Amino acid sequence: MKREANKRPACPKRLWGLLLAALAAPAVAAPQPSTPPALASKLPVTRSGSDAAFAAIAARHFLAPLARRQIGGGVIVAVKDGRQIYRAAIGYADRERRLAVDADRTMFNIASISKTFTATAVAQLVTQGRLDYDDPIDRRLRNLAPRLASSRQIRVGELLSHRSGIPDRFLGGSCRGPDCRSLAVFLRERLPAQRVPSGRFVSYANTGSSVAGLMVADITGSSFGDYLRRHIFAPAGMAHSRFDFPGEPPAAAGDAFPALAYEADGRNRLVRSPPYFSVFSPAGQVAASGADMGRYMIAHLESGSPLLPDGARRDMQVLHGRTPGLAEGFGWGWDVRAANGARIIGHGGDLRGIVSDLRMIPSQRIGYFAAVTGDAGPVLEEMRAAFVDHYAGTVSFRPALPAPGVQVDPDLAGTYQDFRFTAPDQLKMLSMFSETHVRRLSATEISVELPPQIGGGTYRFAPIGRDLYRITKAPDGRRAVPDTMLSLLRDEHGSIRFIALNVNGYSLAAERMPFYARMNVKLPVLGFCLLALLVGTLAVAVGSFRARRAPWPAAVLILSCACLSAFVAWVAFRLANASPWDLLYGIDALGLAPAYLLLWIATAGFPIAAVLHFGRAARSLPIWERRAHLMAVSAGLAASLLFALNGQFHGLY
Repeated sequence: MKREANKRPACPKRLWGLLLAALAAPAVAAPQPSTPPALASKLPVTRSGSDAAFAAIAARHFLAPLARRQIGGGVIVAVKDGRQIYRAAIGYADRERRLAVDADRTMFNIASISKTFTATAVAQLVTQGRLDYDDPIDRRLRNLAPRLASSRQIRVGELLSHRSGIPDRFLGGSCRGPDCRSLAVFLRERLPAQRVPSGRFVSYANTGSSVAGLMVADITGSSFGDYLRRHIFAPAGMAHSRFDFPGEPPAAAGDAFPALAYEADGRNRLVRSPPYFSVFSPAGQVAASGADMGRYMIAHLESGSPLLPDGARRDMQVLHGRTPGLAEGFGWGWDVRAANGARIIGHGGDLRGIVSDLRMIPSQRIGYFAAVTGDAGPVLEEMRAAFVDHYAGTVSFRPALPAPGVQVDPDLAGTYQDFRFTAPDQLKMLSMFSETHVRRLSATEISVELPPQIGGGTYRFAPIGRDLYRITKAPDGRRAVPDTMLSLLRDEHGSIRFIALNVNGYSLAAERMPFYARMNVKLPVLGFCLLALLVGTLAVAVGSFRARRAPWPAAVLILSCACLSAFVAWVAFRLANASPWDLLYGIDALGLAPAYLLLWIATAGFPIAAVLHFGRAARSLPIWERRAHLMAVSAGLAASLLFALNGQFHGLY
């Protein structure tokens, strides 16, 4: 997922105890410290190439930092003027077998860089006249994805440039192997509805490339993996590459082998990551060796490409989709940015235990690909910055000054949620991992606090127009990217509905959150409701026991309270030590489906208890017991409503 999102959530504070573990889970340990230098020297390193300049950049910003971190292995390959000028490998593809990474033969899952392969496949069909970027997708998907076919005139190009207006749906979108369902089935059952008209803004998502891959398979009459093998891998000479999904054949070359994924556990040890496959396979399941990715870059940089005519190849690399007010965005599949007038295209990728990055400067016919298993930390970001500085020139940062007469919109301050995570499902309870907080510091400056999953940190912006802001300061220790902009998008009534910015290599569109969905509101309210429910129910139970009676109001209330408490405890216990990646397998895969049955029972019981409260049996109770009963029922209903407003009853995945 990208950037699946490339950043991981931080641990929730212990103050909330089990409640927070249940509702804001899964908890994750803070970033682990790097491997001691004594261990770093044991990692095998191989390198070759004739370009001294790039070799120096790679040694300083890739190989040396990785040698100090907890990694399995890594690879980096650079190309220029139609040939590979540098390649290096570090560490192990398989630590247990001490199998070293080989730049020619070791296949790394490149995650979201796979989206560029899907876009290349679409470009091939466009070149052949079998598809057009302006085709409405309902012509192709009426039978494959009926929910999407009814969406408002989404066009093929909008899928590839992340402008479909459809959020992502992650829950249940991953699998462990044999249990993987097909993409067509998943989209038919689970595709989120379009929430805003297409083309309005860029919001990074996996759904667009997935639907595009489904169209490729439908038009060509072959599986998507088979299409890649015959029309991309084979023509580009990528014999050590494969479509990495259960049931797919191995790479064409018999000596290819995979780089296993690794991650740090809670005791600062590097361990194998559990098997992980994304159902959104066209968006993130290509695996390739470093040398093969070099061949792929050459095919996209040089004239006479075996993949596309020059016009179609160049058309993929220009800006086709951006948010109003922002200069950066997407071509057909490629992330398109600029530095000192040089256009830089590329993509990053992140799967469990593996990160990767690819960047190219078409005007200079140069590019590189890098991938790492384990804890790469900020290494890929620093490598990217060094590459851009050297080949495009360092862009000096000058803080923006407010435009004369322009002030911060007083309605801008608030809490916003990444549009990717606005589909109604259980992940909405995890909004603390996707909340962006905007605060008004003065009439001429705002602060924007980003969520951990996209790098975190607090940035400052100054207004330079009615709905446009420019960066004034980056978080301490980070280099501010010049001309980083923040744009406001309004609804038909003129109210601010979205903010959009490109930061930390991520295209963020965030929607203003209603008060009940904000973490700083729903957690305290939910905690108070649960406390009131427990206290009231305990009082009713004690009263019934002392009077040696068990009237229906007390019995129903006690049952409902027990079910809700058991639900919270069950979810807390199951998720307290889980990785955030585990949740993507789905509630059912985590063994939590029975827990949600308890939630349904509790929610059905509270209205019954409320009705019984006014019955004859309840009217005979002491006034204090009736009040305790009313307090508990009200608290239970309020908690159920809060759960409902945050997607907890939207099916089990």
